[in-house]
Amino acid sequence: MNKFKDIIVQTIEAIEQFAEIEQTKLEAAADANLTALEDCMTKEQAMIMRIKGLEQERAKRQAENGMEGLTFKDILQRCAPEDKTELQPLFDRLNQSLAVFQDISKSAEQIIKTNLYVVNRRLEQQGKAYDKDGSTDMPKEGRLTDSKA
Repeated sequence: MNKFKDIIVQTIEAIEQFAEIEQTKLEAAADANLTALEDCMTKEQAMIMRIKGLEQERAKRQAENGMEGLTFKDILQRCAPEDKTELQPLFDRLNQSLAVFQDISKSAEQIIKTNLYVVNRRLEQQGKAYDKDGSTDMPKEGRLTDSKA
């Protein structure tokens, strides 16, 4: 059970680090700092891989303790009282960390979507089209609105 608890602690720490990266991304997006935003996205990819690995390890440890497929609530109901007193605060902290991460992530996503909308509107106003490959091309000449009366 100790290895299971250790994995939960490592997961909490990883999510809290991920939340810090998301906060930096939120600030970078608000400041339209593309370099910092790209840096955050690179760090996010590494954190996602780390958290996936921790999740696999958690599932393995959970199965080793005869609790495969159980929710944390179910685990608390089935474990020994001394384990419950250690696990309950960990599960509470994990839930809190996830809630903070989700709030920050939602805010960052909203700012990024807003910034993309503004960029697209500016491109439209300049008569440019945004392609799927990320390039902008001027439309072909010869439109009715391009000629003088």
